Amino acid sequence: MMRAVKTNTKVGLRHAAALGLALGLGTMLPAAAQNGPPRLNFNSGAPIEILADSLEVQDSASSAVFAGNVKVTQSNMILRADRLEVVYAGGSVTDAGGGPSGIEKITAKGNVFVTSGEDTAQGDIAVYEPKRGTVVMRGTVVLTRGENVLKGSELVVDLNSGRSVMTGGGGTGDGRVKGLIVPEKKAGQ
Repeated sequence: MMRAVKTNTKVGLRHAAALGLALGLGTMLPAAAQNGPPRLNFNSGAPIEILADSLEVQDSASSAVFAGNVKVTQSNMILRADRLEVVYAGGSVTDAGGGPSGIEKITAKGNVFVTSGEDTAQGDIAVYEPKRGTVVMRGTVVLTRGENVLKGSELVVDLNSGRSVMTGGGGTGDGRVKGLIVPEKKAGQ
């Protein structure tokens, strides 16, 4: 069974809290200092609002696709993308008896941009897999906090271990990771 909803769709899915997915990019990089490297923070218990031009739910495929000007808001965290695909692990997406059994994968595609306060992360695609506990952002990946900037072609975050690995490319011209860390200025300097 396929359902399509057009116009401005305002939807809250039962397991949308897992959208801390790309929002979970928040655990990306440990902060070396208050004004250190980019690190997004989010409140995973806050309500999530999803806006999109359309929503297509395919019960048989256990999936939902938000398309067109997608905006996901949770507390002070905002994720924007051209498309957001949610794949459920078995069960019907619209099961009235408690909903799907869980989220298998969430993929944000096209002009992916996540912001929280002065922290931002952007790339071409971001994939969150809850069972593996990983978030992968690919393309021209750029992380910022104030004047601090990290660039690469891929960021892999292991949410279980807290380990983050960025690999080179990302428009740096030489296939390397590029970072600019601006020390915090102390009073009187």
